Amino acid sequence: MILAGAAFGASNVAVRMAAVDMHPFVIVFFRSILGVLLLLHVFLAKDFNWHPGHRLKLHIFRGIMQTTALLCLYTAITVTPLATVIALAFITPLLTAGGAIAFMGEPSKLNRWGAVLLGLGGALIIMRPGFIIVSFGVMLVISYAIQQAASNLTAKKLIQYEPVSTVVAWMTLLSTPLTLIPA
Repeated sequence: MILAGAAFGASNVAVRMAAVDMHPFVIVFFRSILGVLLLLHVFLAKDFNWHPGHRLKLHIFRGIMQTTALLCLYTAITVTPLATVIALAFITPLLTAGGAIAFMGEPSKLNRWGAVLLGLGGALIIMRPGFIIVSFGVMLVISYAIQQAASNLTAKKLIQYEPVSTVVAWMTLLSTPLTLIPA
């Protein structure tokens, strides 16, 4: 978990540095291309499901959510202090947990809801609505978190039927052409 947090932070710093010379939408596109190249072995595997059938709609929805989430995040990184972006982005697991309870029927105990509400309260402290104007960048990070949570919940549903590698590969494959549109 610590390594994932460090990688997330390093990725955000790399985006901030690259955004000096490139538009954030172009950075998202190049990130998607890199993802396709890194997952090429999954696409070429014999057991890759090229015909997901009725689940294709869920894959498309996830690709759209992931694409728009990254466009929001990378744009926010260019207009908002990194510490704020990183702190607010950590509401994504809280929204995912709340969504899993509310929409997917996951069992819930009071302590789980308490953790979600406490975390969201912490996000409110960071944003300080009413004391300062909530900036465009903060709204982008919140939009990112909501869309990323939707993508996570969709993936949770998809992995009931398909291997995780296939779910990740389809998201990458579908989001790459979607990122080309704004780039």
